[in-house]
Amino acid sequence: MKVVTALVMAGALSGCALPGAQRVNQQRVEANNVDAFCAQAWSDARLEPLKAKLPAKAQDATLAQLADSSLATPAQQQAISDFDSVMAQCFEMRGAYLKTYMPGGVVATFDIQQTDNKSLRAQLWARKITFGDYNTKAAKLLAESQKTMQTELEKAQQVAAQQQAQRDQNMLLMAPYMNPPLPRPTFTDCHRHGNSLNCVTR
Repeated sequence: MKVVTALVMAGALSGCALPGAQRVNQQRVEANNVDAFCAQAWSDARLEPLKAKLPAKAQDATLAQLADSSLATPAQQQAISDFDSVMAQCFEMRGAYLKTYMPGGVVATFDIQQTDNKSLRAQLWARKITFGDYNTKAAKLLAESQKTMQTELEKAQQVAAQQQAQRDQNMLLMAPYMNPPLPRPTFTDCHRHGNSLNCVTR
């Protein structure tokens, strides 16, 4: 999952004290930093045997990669074994980014996706599935995860909108008490009738 995609979807979920535009800019910078770091990690020489077989991003698999019927060679098995340690900090940074900016449901979906991907890599390493099988299942898993994340974001946005509406209603109800009316000025009129003086205060 590309972090920038999640950033765009979560633009309305700015519950932080930062101004909206500033928060979005900060998210964009952090998302770009994570993507850049992960791209650098993927370029590690230990993963070189996998470069022609696996796309950098699951959704970018070519037809040839999806149709690849080959099983992992010993060199590719070693690269698969190295994958988790090479990419560990990338995954940690993605998780930290999501925990900072996304609702809990999105974070949980990401964690499940990571576990499922690791299970797929184990099958690939054990030569139980082909590279084509792996790429097809990884792309499907990513699409399903993104769909679930979108649903979680929409739920969070709805809750946030309801909470804001309630806050607005509370402010309206409290307004008369927060701004009490000023006392009306009074005037006294006095009129003399003979020896008596009559005054009326209004």
